[in-house]
Amino acid sequence: MRDSAIMICYRECLSNLEKFNGGEEYTILQFINNIERIGKMIDANDKILYFMRMAKLDGEAQQELLDKNVPEPETTVPYVPYITNTVSTTNDASTTLRTPTYITVQINNKQHQAIVDTGSAVTIINQQLLKKIYHTGFIYKKQLHKSANCTSINIIGEIQLEVKIQGHKTLIIAAVATNLNTDLLLGNDWTMQNNVNIDSLQRHITIIDQNRRELATAPFVQPSNLQVSATNRQRTL
Repeated sequence: MRDSAIMICYRECLSNLEKFNGGEEYTILQFINNIERIGKMIDANDKILYFMRMAKLDGEAQQELLDKNVPEPETTVPYVPYITNTVSTTNDASTTLRTPTYITVQINNKQHQAIVDTGSAVTIINQQLLKKIYHTGFIYKKQLHKSANCTSINIIGEIQLEVKIQGHKTLIIAAVATNLNTDLLLGNDWTMQNNVNIDSLQRHITIIDQNRRELATAPFVQPSNLQVSATNRQRTL
């Protein structure tokens, strides 16, 4: 009976605590301490406290908490075509060793290079790039995925991104990774949703509508030095 009364009191206290989205007059740590003080009434474990904090933090305050709780990766995974959470079953060695396709896009209104990879089931963005661009609506969802060379990729959540090519806007739900050594990978989900044609001979991609009319094009570009280094290391595996 005592435990039930404490739980009711705890829920009431938490529900009466308004959401907090940051501000100079009241720091995020002070706000979190209030939640933890309530949680100690029922000896809540770390996992419960984490979700209680996430439930009551909003906007910049929530992102600050995520940045504080996710450790910086010790090592990054060299880029190989991303396969989702299972290992590729293809027997074609060229699938793993093919030359990646790089293009320039606007990601949430910030220009950046991206890899277009139809061998990847999903679109993925590096957490470090996400920190540098404006974004909202991050959803915490921790997973472990496998790349084509069976290296684990640490996924911490997902977010909707706006990807523009020649002013043409597309939207995609992207996984957020902490240890992938490339900034942005546009996977098969993005290419299928937007009718993307990859023309290796003409060295560009084209987005077309249902009537085969061209909506936007993007030429292949040379990757940055970091991305070249990652690709070269992958080929020596």
